[in-house]
Amino acid sequence: MREGLYRIHFRAHSQITGTGDQMGAGVVYLHDGIASGGDEAFYYSGKYQLDENRITVTASVKRHTSTSSRSIFGTETTDVKLTGSMGVDGQISAFGETIGTGIRFEVGLRWLAV
Repeated sequence: MREGLYRIHFRAHSQITGTGDQMGAGVVYLHDGIASGGDEAFYYSGKYQLDENRITVTASVKRHTSTSSRSIFGTETTDVKLTGSMGVDGQISAFGETIGTGIRFEVGLRWLAV
């Protein structure tokens, strides 16, 4: 896996949130075990571990700006855990879950730059 800047997109399913499929996108920078990033309304900060082609991320997601953007988790602050792997195309596919509330979601990461 390459360290650097990634585009991240995520989706929580309607049967989980009860509000229809919720989708979002942003960027995340992975370097030396630290994950940090955000989008127009939320920032993400946490840690990641690599084991060959597998990645595990634990992070906090918090609102930084009041906008009309809704969280896919239905809350302004949450902690998440992601587990995924890198495909042959270099993209990372992962599944995540909020810590405490158990909302499950899908995540995709595509490498952009160092």
